[in-house]
Amino acid sequence: SDKTLSHSPKMSGFSGAVTINDLDDFIAPSQACVKPMFKNYTNSGQNDKDKRLKRGVIELHETFEETSSLVPTPTITETEVKATAKISLTDCLACSGCITTAESVLVSEQSTIEFLKALSQKEKKKFVVSISPQARASFAVDWQISLLEAHNRLTSYFLDLGCDLITDTSIATDISIIETRNEFLYRWQNSGPFPLLTSSCPGWICYAEKSVGKIVLPLISKCKSPQQIMGTLIKKYWANDLELRPDEVYHTTIMPCFDKKLEASRPDFFCDEKETREVDLVLSTKEIKEMIEKQNPTFEFSEEKENDNSFTNIDENGEKLYGISGGSGGALEYVFDFATIQLFGGNGVKKEIIGRNKDMKEIIYEVDGKVVLRFAMVYGFRNLQTLIRKIKNKTCVYHFVEIMACPSGCTNGGAQIRTGDFHKDKEIAIKVDQAYHSRDIRDPIDNTKVKNIYEKWLYSTNPNENNVTTTPHPSFTTQYHEIEKLQSGLTEKW
Repeated sequence: SDKTLSHSPKMSGFSGAVTINDLDDFIAPSQACVKPMFKNYTNSGQNDKDKRLKRGVIELHETFEETSSLVPTPTITETEVKATAKISLTDCLACSGCITTAESVLVSEQSTIEFLKALSQKEKKKFVVSISPQARASFAVDWQISLLEAHNRLTSYFLDLGCDLITDTSIATDISIIETRNEFLYRWQNSGPFPLLTSSCPGWICYAEKSVGKIVLPLISKCKSPQQIMGTLIKKYWANDLELRPDEVYHTTIMPCFDKKLEASRPDFFCDEKETREVDLVLSTKEIKEMIEKQNPTFEFSEEKENDNSFTNIDENGEKLYGISGGSGGALEYVFDFATIQLFGGNGVKKEIIGRNKDMKEIIYEVDGKVVLRFAMVYGFRNLQTLIRKIKNKTCVYHFVEIMACPSGCTNGGAQIRTGDFHKDKEIAIKVDQAYHSRDIRDPIDNTKVKNIYEKWLYSTNPNENNVTTTPHPSFTTQYHEIEKLQSGLTEKW
């Protein structure tokens, strides 16, 4: 999980907000990072000496002069000093070394510095900022204001900086849940495979690809995370409405999780034709707090500017923020309740079973005393490893599992605002979770903005009228890749 992230701001492009965090959920990397030790050279015509010099080798040559004794005189040849090696996000995702990679990557392209630099060179590009509701809740608690006030402050701040559109990712969460629901019902009618494992947590996806591989990858939902669905909506559909190419839009997201930087950098989310990513830049809650404190600590904003709320879960009067019920993923309760009605007519009994800790929960559905549905919530790597063991041993009985790498889910993400005091931060995490759940609850199907997206861009009807046995819409799906472990003495564990 990204809870153990440790970076020096002097060594990377991260802001100083990225520091060592809580270590209670750490899994050590399976291999050492070897990327900086290799460099390829394409000029095959160089002789061996030239190749050695290119690597920065210092060579000692023994020479003898006629007037000297037989003591050799060394001649030292110094070669050019190369720049410090850096690892890009793409390099890291292609390596099988780390289990979760955000802990040790120099991510110079994912920083507030890069954001402000891009904004200063705006020219013809449109700038969009999408705010995670979990990150917004962290700001609300830190500033001791309501969610709505926090949303308005953040919107005003980014508009004053020169951004063109501010959204939240709740709309994308609604779409993600609808598509996950469809995928589950499709699997049910095709006898699996089960369990369906949710895919919105990038720390979990990195772990699955690098450490577990083919055992679980076929089970993971093909639906994109809300962040990447938001990227599709902005770069593909919103841009098209404005007659803009995807590369003419610069899309930044504000996330409670450092691993979201890695997710946005996946090759699957890069459009080769337009040479642009669905999400150009991911900034953490911590980094934005630091940037605001440096630039506008008194929150003195200009007069309220107009913002298009088509992609924000806020009512027409700007007085209510809407969201989903349940955990930070939101899919568990929604898919379960929908499946009980769709598959069993609602003629059963729902029961919740709390596991050995609050981050492990089961929900079962009984019809005539028989369990017909079994869902689970699994948060934190300790609980996740227990689940993986059950899958490996073929003793997993669940039909659906909502997975988050961080204990307590995204509201407790490693990039949320902290004080550094364990006891205070524990209290803050509880308040952030409460703030997150203070939104007005609304069924995604009842969201007129979601209906408009489906009707305008995806289908001729709204999602409630679609054939729910269909697989997720191609615009909102992705794929996963098993990454083979490197076999090298350099990767030996110590």
